[in-house]
Amino acid sequence: LTDLAAGAAGLGIVASLFTLFYASCRVNTKGISFSLLFAGPKLFMANYLDHLIMTLPIVLNASVVGIFAYLFHIQGSTQSAGFGIVGLSGPMTSYSFMEGPFLVKLGILSGVYVGIPLGIAALTHTLLTRVGLYSDNIFRYAKIK
Repeated sequence: LTDLAAGAAGLGIVASLFTLFYASCRVNTKGISFSLLFAGPKLFMANYLDHLIMTLPIVLNASVVGIFAYLFHIQGSTQSAGFGIVGLSGPMTSYSFMEGPFLVKLGILSGVYVGIPLGIAALTHTLLTRVGLYSDNIFRYAKIK
C-alpha cells in the first residue's frame, strides 16, 4: 500500500483504536484504556473474538474516517500503513506528504487522526448501546488465560 491507500489504512487502524478506547474508558481502569494508545487494538483481541458485534462500530468509524482521508488527501507509505498513531508513524508520514502552512497541516492531522475518529467512536458507541445491540461490558478487558 502506498499514497492514499496507505493513509486510509493507517486511519482505519486509528478508527478501530479510538472505537475501543472510547468504549474501554467506560468500563475499564484508566491504565487499561491508556495502554491501548501504545499497544493498539490487539490488546482487545480476546474481547473481539468473544463479541464479533464489535465489528459494527469499528467499521462505521473506519468508513467515516476513510471519507476524510480522501477529502484531505491523507497519504502514507508502505511502512506506515498499518501503524495508525502508534509511535506517531502515521501522522508523521502523512505530514511529510502534505503541503501548506505548519498550523494548517497540524490542524488537519489532529482532526483526522484524533478528533474525527474519537467523535465518531463516541457517537456510534452511544447509539449502538442505546438501541441495545451490545452493552458496555463487552469492552471490559478480558485477560487471556
